[in-house]
Amino acid sequence: MRASTRERITVWGVRVAVVLGLTVAVAQVVSYRFGLHDAVLDSNTDRSVAGVLTLVLLGAAVASAWLVTSVSPSARLETGVMAACLSLILALELSEPSHVVALSAPFGAVAVVLLWRLAATDATAGPVIRAGCVVLGVAFVGHAIGSRLVTALGQGADSWLYQAKGIVKHAGEIVAWTLLAAGLVAVWVARRPARSTLRGATPLARRGRY
Repeated sequence: MRASTRERITVWGVRVAVVLGLTVAVAQVVSYRFGLHDAVLDSNTDRSVAGVLTLVLLGAAVASAWLVTSVSPSARLETGVMAACLSLILALELSEPSHVVALSAPFGAVAVVLLWRLAATDATAGPVIRAGCVVLGVAFVGHAIGSRLVTALGQGADSWLYQAKGIVKHAGEIVAWTLLAAGLVAVWVARRPARSTLRGATPLARRGRY
């Protein structure tokens, strides 16, 4: 039962990630192609649906990481650092300081390394977590390279290159955080104590004092 639940979580995580990523990309193209200039559709603005959705999904990944930490006593330091790094990224995204991408990069790099190590311990959730790490890396590198190209070629916000940069970053982040949240939940499901074990334990054992 537990294995099938974990498989469903990962499968649906992939499906939702693909749908959300494609939806954001299409909305961005439609907004630009037809000159709508709609802040709701334009993923380059934090007020857009994509901007809000990115924060929600990042928050879900953070919560999932802390859940994994709570059921990983033998690897609490490693999973705790991972969850803390993701939490700092969320805090930076919410506070919006100058150069937020550069400030988030070191924490993101540490989180990706630890997530990759975690993926090696779970055959079911591992591929989804690794895919999330790869997509997140592509989104970051694509944004960095795209920004330099836009500047070097003298392209403005009304160019296709600028729109492509935005799609890679924002759609990529949405896909990545969805995959990571799903993968981390699947890990948590595998590691949490079985209900039957908790029912049979004494109150002291449940608190870890037995």
